[in-house]
Amino acid sequence: MSDDAGVGNSSVTTHATKGGLRVLLVDDHVESVVSVGRLLRAQGYQVRAALSGIEAVSSAVDFLPDVALIDLSLPLLDGFAVARKLRSMSSTRGAFLIALTGWDSEDIVARARSAGFDRHMVKPLSLDAMLAVLSEAQAVAGAGASASAGTGSGAGAGAGAVSLG
Repeated sequence: MSDDAGVGNSSVTTHATKGGLRVLLVDDHVESVVSVGRLLRAQGYQVRAALSGIEAVSSAVDFLPDVALIDLSLPLLDGFAVARKLRSMSSTRGAFLIALTGWDSEDIVARARSAGFDRHMVKPLSLDAMLAVLSEAQAVAGAGASASAGTGSGAGAGAGAVSLG
């Protein structure tokens, strides 16, 4: 699915677009991938989509995302496992990881933090909140501090986003 589902061609690997970030969008609901992917591309982000955790890890190896928006409820390899795998690989260790879920319990937030996520966002997503978190991720990437993402107090995390640092 990498470049399908209406999210466009992700073959551009420079940071020349407005958003400048490579965003890996991982969700097993095609409609979500299509709609969120289109919104992000309209904002200038480079988007690659994956419909499963296994596809996400495979795509990340060659796409090298700056940010990954990962649904936690994925078949076979769930979002928690995807985050742990991305954190274990040197090429994706510094990516800004955002957990997307319908769950908002303290247990889920703690599990997301433990798996390596930088932020936790509850569906349905607000476009403003998502763009605020992506702006934060871009600032972190621009500062060259991806490895320390999410270590602040949560200021600037955007409405609807929980800082996991």
